[in-house]
Amino acid sequence: MTWIKFTVGLLLPLVQAAIPEEIFYRYILQTRLEKVFGSIFGIFLSSLLFASFHFPSRYLLASGVEGSAGDIYSILTGTIIPVFVIGIVLGYLWKKFKNIWILIALHYGIDTLPSIASLLQIDK
Repeated sequence: MTWIKFTVGLLLPLVQAAIPEEIFYRYILQTRLEKVFGSIFGIFLSSLLFASFHFPSRYLLASGVEGSAGDIYSILTGTIIPVFVIGIVLGYLWKKFKNIWILIALHYGIDTLPSIASLLQIDK
């Protein structure tokens, strides 16, 4: 049973977050925004939308390092600002290398850390 939880815990961040979010926010959205508004604004806006996408679920459900449900300040500092910064970094890497696999791997690595900590029962 533990190996099933471990496997699912490692696969979910890949198939529910890293792959679809990088395809949408970098490959599709950022690429189009850059063509219309230029690189800097394209990276900024796609990162802002990427961070904003994470707000509703965290505001309603978060507890722990990502913030506390219902507490806007903790959600901003625990999720939105860090995700925005990660979006800027991933956006820059997309602009520079145009390699979606690098972005998916980095995104997956970032998203997997909390899953591994949870599976290993490591406290915050």
